[in-house]
Amino acid sequence: MYSLSIYSLGSRPTVRCRGRAASGAPLSFAVGQLHSTARKLLLFSAEGLRMSPEVIAALIGLIGVIIGAIPTYLFMRQKNSAEVEKLKAETDKIKAAAERIRAEFARNQNLGTAEARSTSLETSSFIGLSAYGEDEVAEAFVKAAERIREAKNRVLILAGTMPPRTIPVQPRMPATRSNYLKAIEEVLKERLIDRKTHFFVYKRILQSLSLPFSETLRVEQVDEDMVAHCRNVFAILSLATEPGKIDFELRIRAPSPSCPAILVVDDDFVSLLIISEHQELQGGRMVNVVPVRSVITIEDTSGKTANHYARLIDNLTNGSTKINAVEA
Repeated sequence: MYSLSIYSLGSRPTVRCRGRAASGAPLSFAVGQLHSTARKLLLFSAEGLRMSPEVIAALIGLIGVIIGAIPTYLFMRQKNSAEVEKLKAETDKIKAAAERIRAEFARNQNLGTAEARSTSLETSSFIGLSAYGEDEVAEAFVKAAERIREAKNRVLILAGTMPPRTIPVQPRMPATRSNYLKAIEEVLKERLIDRKTHFFVYKRILQSLSLPFSETLRVEQVDEDMVAHCRNVFAILSLATEPGKIDFELRIRAPSPSCPAILVVDDDFVSLLIISEHQELQGGRMVNVVPVRSVITIEDTSGKTANHYARLIDNLTNGSTKINAVEA
């Protein structure tokens, strides 16, 4: 898993980078990931943020991490002269970009505008990005469950497309997924009991290949765990003594092939799941398998990331069918 975190505490931004490669993965992969991330952040900052001091200082720290990692890699691979020369050239480019950023940072520090002054007075903010490979998906579901248990206002989900039971494909979800679904049910129970809770939103859009869609979810349209979860949620909400405390919306639609599965919690947490089908040799024959290939989590206290994906989920509500019951 590789993670990048940018903290902005008043006028003292810092950067933290952590990473561990999968077994056998070369260090060049980690360096490449950090380098790619730095270049994207440079473009984003220059075009979208106009180089605010916090972001600039954070990028300077990030570039320092990248530059610090490259000499180690050069030492380990010094016999490969072609690759060494290529990495040296990349290092020079990064150093040049760093110098340009430092110059821009110095210029921004000298600006006496109200915008610059207000930036230094901002409250603490945090942006964190973590990427989980296929062998770390279970860990990502644990992280999502922990965050859901802390939810205060909303849990929004665009579920991944899982094969219906009528199609000979094996879904492969991590064992921790059941605890993730239970975490949602526990939060709903707590919100019904807690008198301080005024309004809580739980919205889930299912994606299925099994037509037709109706107000009743058929058991062959999704996997067994999801059928049980939807039944449990309807049962929990039927016990509500104060109507209106929880806004639950369950919908189903045809798959959106270009969109990952999405989880939004409150205004500061987003998780994106990549699910894809491939063939695997099992017992001497090829079998179609649908696993979660990777997960990306984003923590952004500004609320911009969460609101962006919340709008995307709302847009995908169009053309979906609302579900009011689950088939017995």
